[in-house]
Amino acid sequence: MTEDLTEKIKTVAKWIVESKYAIVLSGAGMSTESGIPDFRGPEGVWTKLGDDPMDVSSIAAFEDMASSKTPDPRMQEMLMGIVQKLITARPNKGHKVVGKLYKKGYVKAVITQNIDNLHQRGGAKEVIEVHGTYKTATCMTCGNKYKFEQLLQMVLQDGMFPPLCEKTQCGGFIKPDVVFFGEMLPPMALRKSMHYAETTDLMLILGSSLVVYPAANLPNIAKSNGAKIVIINDEETPKDNIADIIIRGRLGEVLPKILEEVELLEQKKGS
Repeated sequence: MTEDLTEKIKTVAKWIVESKYAIVLSGAGMSTESGIPDFRGPEGVWTKLGDDPMDVSSIAAFEDMASSKTPDPRMQEMLMGIVQKLITARPNKGHKVVGKLYKKGYVKAVITQNIDNLHQRGGAKEVIEVHGTYKTATCMTCGNKYKFEQLLQMVLQDGMFPPLCEKTQCGGFIKPDVVFFGEMLPPMALRKSMHYAETTDLMLILGSSLVVYPAANLPNIAKSNGAKIVIINDEETPKDNIADIIIRGRLGEVLPKILEEVELLEQKKGS
């Protein structure tokens, strides 16, 4: 590590220990190290498909497919590819560090743009999923709820996506509870996110490109309320100009070093 990086890590650790209400905002970069591809990067889902995201990831495209009762092979390829990655993904070092900081009481909440449930499995309990979750699905006609395991079994059995609702006299199409383009964010998740952004004194932004709104506006809300902003990301973001500290690097390498410094500070306080 360079001297500059070492100092940044020590400063972030100090801010975490001194904070009264730290929160995390995480994006796709948090989960790429667990084998889940992002969407916009060189190896991203949309990049490989070569499609306009609105063609395969919008609620309008989903509704068109459902109404025509003709599966769109591009959407099937995208969704099934993501599902296969989600099934095998495990929390990485970054998720586990966030979980430990949560258990220590420093991180009060995690706001994530990811749908993979890995923060929960990494140890964090208060996780706000602003873009929904793959763990459940809902019939677009009657609102009947399905667990992911049920949805997957139906897809594998019928070879069809989206599957049809099994409720008597319904037969509507079932949509995963993830936010597609053109859909509103879950209202409760949005309200909670706004509350945490207004309350925090330290926002740790991990692996987010900060280009998707309204989540990308949360750092501005936090900053306007006096919070320190730390961005840890491989690439530049549109919010770098409001960050107090920017660290370029892999989360799986940087976050464990921050945790080490946090624990050293704890030892000094306890001695």
